[in-house]
Amino acid sequence: MIECKQVDFRYRRSQKKILSQFSFHFEEAKHYYIKGEHGAGKSTLMKLLASQQFSFVEGEMQGDILHFIPQPRILFFDARDVELFFYEKIYDEFYYILRCVGYPRNNIETQIALIMSYFQIESWSHRLVSDLSMGEKQYLKLILAIATKQYQLMCLDEPFLHLDDVHKHFILQYLEQISQDFDTSLIVIDHQIQAWEQYFHFETIELTTQDAYQPWFTLPENYQINSFPEQKVDFIKAPLPAIQEQCITLKPGQINMIVGKNGSGKTTMCKYLMDMFVPANIAISCKRMLMADAKTMYFYTTLGEEWTDVDGIDLHPYATFYSQHLSYGQCKVEMFQRLLADGPQLLILDDLFDGLHDSYRSGAYRMIQELKNKGSMIILTGTQDLDMEGIDEVISI
Repeated sequence: MIECKQVDFRYRRSQKKILSQFSFHFEEAKHYYIKGEHGAGKSTLMKLLASQQFSFVEGEMQGDILHFIPQPRILFFDARDVELFFYEKIYDEFYYILRCVGYPRNNIETQIALIMSYFQIESWSHRLVSDLSMGEKQYLKLILAIATKQYQLMCLDEPFLHLDDVHKHFILQYLEQISQDFDTSLIVIDHQIQAWEQYFHFETIELTTQDAYQPWFTLPENYQINSFPEQKVDFIKAPLPAIQEQCITLKPGQINMIVGKNGSGKTTMCKYLMDMFVPANIAISCKRMLMADAKTMYFYTTLGEEWTDVDGIDLHPYATFYSQHLSYGQCKVEMFQRLLADGPQLLILDDLFDGLHDSYRSGAYRMIQELKNKGSMIILTGTQDLDMEGIDEVISI
């Protein structure tokens, strides 16, 4: 299917090799799981495998990657492209995609109905993309990718980011069916592979990091959080009726967890607390929020530039690293550390642990506990409760 021979790869404007002497033969009708810590080159390798012209990634490659299947028979799905839609109405998006892949015009309406029924999104037919949550957008994008055309190979990079268990089940069930019916091969990247292993047998390819970025920030000895009064916040003025009866108590040294399915309003609650809709009238002067899509929060090209306005911080150990070269997990943790440096009284972490390798999770747990002990209020969100000590209240919506 695809053969790699002694592949080296580095990004442009970078001296560090992401891949070094990688060789492997991917066989037809088999499934592969690419394993490794953040920065090991998993996504880079998948992008090289998914495009015969290597159009998904810019850099310098040495060695050979030989494709024995035609490009139109290969799907590449990147979870980070979740906002890339062509139409505002969901039905129009389905119609457009099916026309692009050559589906007969006279059968498109029937096919759209079948797809929506299978994935139980019939009620989305007249909804707008802009009204969907991040998890719902991810689910829609994944359905549009895998269910509108038959592929010989599907390269899926973190496809379950932001998805709840119900949506994961429908996707896995569908992939299992087409794998059996059409011998479709899968190459998967996912830091939480357990759900996949109930449906597929994978051959594992493990990549090791090549002097990669690692979490580095620690709270300095003089780190302080300014005290703030305990206060109760309601969501009566929130733009989503489903959360208008919710309330939350903000107090120093507290960790709360907001848990809910895709579209339940978790992120909307967080944005409301950050005054993104109307003033929430919260008596907290320093509040920060890590968005689920952390990569969009970077203002500068290099990591060092992001920290130039932070007092008392030593030189960034990765100051010359380009933010665009960081992996998804590295982006999250780097921005998480940057927000910690501001000494936030209220820190909101939207889906922080989704898509994180276990080695990064443990460090983030520790930092959150330290921040709590300093007197900060931390709010976490997720589609399921975390097995984490120190959470004071779980709000299910």
